[in-house]
Amino acid sequence: MKRALLASLDAWQKYWGNGFYVYLLLAAFLYFLVFGRKKERARILSGYIVVFLAVFFCPVTAYIIQKCIGRSVYWRVLWVLPAVPLIAYAGTCLVKKAGASRPRQYILLIFYCGSAGFLRNWPE
Repeated sequence: MKRALLASLDAWQKYWGNGFYVYLLLAAFLYFLVFGRKKERARILSGYIVVFLAVFFCPVTAYIIQKCIGRSVYWRVLWVLPAVPLIAYAGTCLVKKAGASRPRQYILLIFYCGSAGFLRNWPE
């Protein structure tokens, strides 16, 4: 069982790498917990995250899944977690909650944050 848990942790690290999506997913989860308590959709999404991560890191289920699909491809189970849509939904709710007075600033911020990746890989 310890081996299955270590394989889960290794798969988690390999899947997320050094990126910042795991921190954005954590922020989205915290947003759903703090501000989405009354919304049923936010409760369902935060519950989905908790249940998925409990199943992923539980040594018993990790052992069973790794036996079925193989230890080397266990990281693909993380594809079931819709991280980017969850982050996008939390960001949209946050912008909506801030009000419609600043949508232009948020759009410029998104373009500015994404432009570094596009400019760095731009063909010359």
